[in-house]
Amino acid sequence: MGFDVYGANPISRSGEYFRNSHGWWLGLWRYCLNLFPGIAGKVERWDTNDGDGLNAEDAMALSRLLEETLKDGTVREYQRGYAEYLAKLPDTKCSRCNGQGEVHDFVELTHPRQADEVPMDLLFPMKLPPLLQCSVCDGTGIESRRNETVPFSEENVERFAEFLRDCGGFAIW
Repeated sequence: MGFDVYGANPISRSGEYFRNSHGWWLGLWRYCLNLFPGIAGKVERWDTNDGDGLNAEDAMALSRLLEETLKDGTVREYQRGYAEYLAKLPDTKCSRCNGQGEVHDFVELTHPRQADEVPMDLLFPMKLPPLLQCSVCDGTGIESRRNETVPFSEENVERFAEFLRDCGGFAIW
């Protein structure tokens, strides 16, 4: 799932459309909410795709505020602090293999090519399928908590500020 943000009355190509994946949007809008709750808080359903957004005046105000934080180093400092926070998160037992480093290969059970090609022992298994190295933890049994977090970058803030400046208001779809 992603967030497609459409300009209401764009004055340039950069104000027509802005898109973020779910994770990138969460990081970006949380930044906006933390620093500018008075404006960003007007978007009550910022985490849905139902058309909520800001009018032209508020979009322009948010753009100016974001551009200010880009110029004065606030965004860079936030990004640095966020990266430090992520680096300190403890690793955990892998959620896919439960810390074992291996998982059973159920691909043949769940995606058979043809029903008549599936051996009877797979249709009625008496034993588990073979073990394979876990693809989430690469066989270590440990998963980095940093993978659970949402991304944030100065470049994404720059792109959004540019969109806001020229969008004439926006709706999130």
